[in-house]
Amino acid sequence: MLDLAKLTAAPIEVKVGDKAYRLAPLTLGQLGQLEQWAREQILADLPAKIRAVSKSKLDKAEAEKLRAQMVRDTDVASRDPLEQARAQDSCAGMKYAFGLALRACQPVSDEELEQICSMSGLAQLRDWMGKAYGIEPKTEDKTGNPPQAQATPAPNA
Repeated sequence: MLDLAKLTAAPIEVKVGDKAYRLAPLTLGQLGQLEQWAREQILADLPAKIRAVSKSKLDKAEAEKLRAQMVRDTDVASRDPLEQARAQDSCAGMKYAFGLALRACQPVSDEELEQICSMSGLAQLRDWMGKAYGIEPKTEDKTGNPPQAQATPAPNA
């Protein structure tokens, strides 16, 4: 069941060492920033791939055909929600998303963000981001499988 705090996207409090921070769910604008960041990460390898093809021993026409295919494939991949999700779920992606959520509530320098992330670890960042969205870790099931995140069900309409 959704409560008022979840409906209004109220920030949650997280503790790192002896300091408390507020963390808010990402707004649509911030989600757009995160999506653009993920696209940029996917596209970042393209220049190196193109240089490698240029240095290869392929004839000029074959190399040009391969470069054009690489550009098309990379552009398609950068728009693929699954590829974007992989980029966002990486250590760098989680740190970027966490930084957006953290900075929505208080000023945090790049150095402080780096320190928070290194002290907390990737699993903790994922857990905090999940809690900000009302996704609580699930306890072990009867088969002994490890805990998994479970979304809070939406209210009946």
